[in-house]
Amino acid sequence: MASIKTPHPFVPWFELIWYSHNIPRMNFILWLSIRERLSTLGRVHLYNPHVGTLCVLCCSSPETHAHLFFECAYSKVIWSHLKDMCGQPWNGRSWSRFIAWATQRWRGKSPSIIVKKICLAVAVYYIKRERNSKNFRNSHKTSIVVARSIIDTIRSRLLSTNLRD
Repeated sequence: MASIKTPHPFVPWFELIWYSHNIPRMNFILWLSIRERLSTLGRVHLYNPHVGTLCVLCCSSPETHAHLFFECAYSKVIWSHLKDMCGQPWNGRSWSRFIAWATQRWRGKSPSIIVKKICLAVAVYYIKRERNSKNFRNSHKTSIVVARSIIDTIRSRLLSTNLRD
């Protein structure tokens, strides 16, 4: 008898995405970004060469996952604001190297690890949301306002969660 569920290879970043205190909507966007499946202008350009590839947040480089989340000047300001709250220096690595690094180091269920995972998911979600807002609604917030929204969301999640050592 054939099994309905087919086995899939284990992915090393599984624990980075799926954990008990995650925010499903935001972690889904993080999952897509780790797999590089979000519709960045770089990906859209592959199917429609008439679409420009310039990042809508900084207007200086082609929009890829690596650029959007770690190399963009707009994103760098957000990550620098989150550094103090999460106790994590975000810059200095490429997107793929950071994910590989975090996958190896952010294992377990300690409160500090959970905070870092939540911080990553919420930041990626808000950066992508702001990018979509500017691209499709012509609405734009400063990176500092977005960073404050991210911090408020993280605080709300942590206050509604029972984290124990």
